[in-house]
Amino acid sequence: MNAMVKMVNSKMIFLEDPAIRETRAIVAQCAVEVHFTREVKTFEATGRVEMSESVHCSIAENEMYVLRSIHTWHPIPILERFGVEVHVRRTVVNDVPQLMSAHVEVDDIDAKLSFNDLLLGLSILNRKSLAHRGISGEEPLASTGPSSSLKANSTASASTAQRTAAGSSTNPTSPPVKPATILVQFGLTSLHATLVNDFTTLPIPVLRLSAEDISFVADGTLQQLRGEGSTHMKVEYFNSPTLVWEP
Repeated sequence: MNAMVKMVNSKMIFLEDPAIRETRAIVAQCAVEVHFTREVKTFEATGRVEMSESVHCSIAENEMYVLRSIHTWHPIPILERFGVEVHVRRTVVNDVPQLMSAHVEVDDIDAKLSFNDLLLGLSILNRKSLAHRGISGEEPLASTGPSSSLKANSTASASTAQRTAAGSSTNPTSPPVKPATILVQFGLTSLHATLVNDFTTLPIPVLRLSAEDISFVADGTLQQLRGEGSTHMKVEYFNSPTLVWEP
């Protein structure tokens, strides 16, 4: 079985204040393509059934920018365009998971964030939190009277009896199920992020973070997952009197 979902030029617009005509906004844009594949093999001689599922997600043209006015399309980039490739695979034998793997590869990320952008993001998050509280309201307190306590005790007793009966019917000599093997891989070519002070007349860079060859690999089981990663990172401060980046 094969299935594909494709979205082109999708946008999410986060308004600072919808009630204001000239409100500011943060816009996120991307193109998504998802492929799903399932293959089942049955071996009649041994009764073995193998099922393999894989999902490949390609997220391209990811970018984020700020609009100083929603009615004037003059985007100021926060995140330059980059791509993400995600591949997830699962193997099941006789309804028992054997292998689960995830592989993520990210292109170069170039970000430029100003103090005003940070304040805009905090303002949007604060408005969203207040709106959520207003919609959800307060939940009624649960009853703690004798009737509810008696009902809880009877429910717990019934659940215990059912678990005991299920355990007695299970064959105690059946071999334990081996936990599935998990493999996780992550790679990022490079990351460059710059913080800019735009509270002054002319925007002045403050800090710059650079990371190259970011990688992480982990394997094992869900109970015992071991991994290691590596990267080359550098943080620099902009000396405005001399106009030089210093470590």
